[in-house]
Amino acid sequence: MRVVFAQPKMFYRNIAGDCHPDGTRDHDITDGSNALNVLPTSTDGFRDLQLRQRGSKWRQTFRWSARDGEYLPR
Repeated sequence: MRVVFAQPKMFYRNIAGDCHPDGTRDHDITDGSNALNVLPTSTDGFRDLQLRQRGSKWRQTFRWSARDGEYLPR
């Protein structure tokens, strides 16, 4: 058995923000999750996949690569 698709389903970002005179710093903290959709289209006999960030317009489509034996971003 080998991995043919590995993408994050959930994520967490902690980005350092502005520094204050007292030496403390702001942080921009965000988290999110992705939904995996199986599309009606196929490539080389395998269904295309689409990763969509919930609550956002971001999405990334993945198609099967027979040459590489795994899903690759389009």
